Amino acid sequence: MAGKSMSLTTFLLLTLMLVPFTAMGEPAVQIIPDDKELGCPNVYPFKEDNLKVILRDGNKKLGEFSFCSSYGKANAALERDAKGSLFLLLRNGEGRGTNARSEFLAVYKVSPHMVEYVRVPISGPAGFVSHWSYDYQLSKPADGGLELTLLLKVEGEGADFVPSEQKRIITVR
Repeated sequence: MAGKSMSLTTFLLLTLMLVPFTAMGEPAVQIIPDDKELGCPNVYPFKEDNLKVILRDGNKKLGEFSFCSSYGKANAALERDAKGSLFLLLRNGEGRGTNARSEFLAVYKVSPHMVEYVRVPISGPAGFVSHWSYDYQLSKPADGGLELTLLLKVEGEGADFVPSEQKRIITVR
């Protein structure tokens, strides 16, 4: 019997390590594979690119949705504005191949029915062996919302396809 309780304890500890835990009042975001494959088009050949983002506050689900991101790679973060509204920042990619992937930053206001407020390209190929990207900083205006300041950088030689804006400022309310 001791062997069974030990394995149950081990199972419970592993479960706690794999499932993100948040106390009430500390929202969390998690990106997981979407086994229902709802994020990418039906004819899309790369099943691992189907992902799902889940937002929780403790045991309460704040929102979720499926999306597509090349190579199954994406990042997400939650930010509160100066008035306490919660926003999701989702970074995902499109394209496959050598120097072919572009990345985008999307901003959503957190709600049960997530709606994308803005989606901006933040990196992409600039030529055969060159790449451009925007580094971004986030600020929180006192009157609410988020402000993104994007600063362009270009790497590599022969950069022919580069955004014209060296600096962009995007406000989301």
